[in-house]
Amino acid sequence: MNGRPVTIEDTVMDNEDIVVVVARDMILPRDEIMLAARTDIEAVNQSLALCIRATSSLVNIIERIHARRIELNTQVPDLHH
Repeated sequence: MNGRPVTIEDTVMDNEDIVVVVARDMILPRDEIMLAARTDIEAVNQSLALCIRATSSLVNIIERIHARRIELNTQVPDLHH
């Protein structure tokens, strides 16, 4: 990020540097103490678990959006015919 602060124009969807900045700012002092006490294997396993939980949450959101879109499409009559 070259020392530039994150702004409302930035997106974590398109920029890995933004993801790193956001993730780094999410770690609180207590988290740092807990992380420092973990072995590399524990840190890797916990990182994988976090990735799986995040992916699961995203899949859940996508499924809900898809279901809602289908619901709306069945409620709105086709105006083109």
